[in-house]
Amino acid sequence: MKPLDASNLGYMLDNGDQLFVVCNNGVCSHGAELIVPWLIDLLGRDHSSLAVDIIAGLKKHRKRLRCARCGNYDVGFQRIHAGYTGHRTED
Repeated sequence: MKPLDASNLGYMLDNGDQLFVVCNNGVCSHGAELIVPWLIDLLGRDHSSLAVDIIAGLKKHRKRLRCARCGNYDVGFQRIHAGYTGHRTED
């Protein structure tokens, strides 16, 4: 049995995690959800979910992420784990 790898796209899909792309242009800072099943279709379930690996995988397929608002190609990623509420719970 393969050990659990929380750093791949398949785990993100199975766990219900979300991935957002955020424009690094400080004036814009536009964000949009990146559809994980689309990434899996393109890159495979076992592909790393680290930002540098996603960008490298997209480049292999001649794809780039660009801000829909300002056209900037400098983007970052934000991963939201399933079940995250944004509230801290007291122990």
